[in-house]
Amino acid sequence: MWLLDNATTYAGSWPNARIIRFAIDYAGHARAVVLSEREETTKVELLLAQTVASISGAAGTP
Repeated sequence: MWLLDNATTYAGSWPNARIIRFAIDYAGHARAVVLSEREETTKVELLLAQTVASISGAAGTP
């Protein structure tokens, strides 16, 4: 929740609009998973998968 609620605080000063959009999108998707009615173990799996995919994508690896 903090990531999404405070995106302007930590991402607002970043120089690249693409990076800002990436951070806001990531935070929004993560928050949606947390708020979903899925089992907690499923939420953890989805958040881990999202994080790994985001890191890989940000690093330019497939």
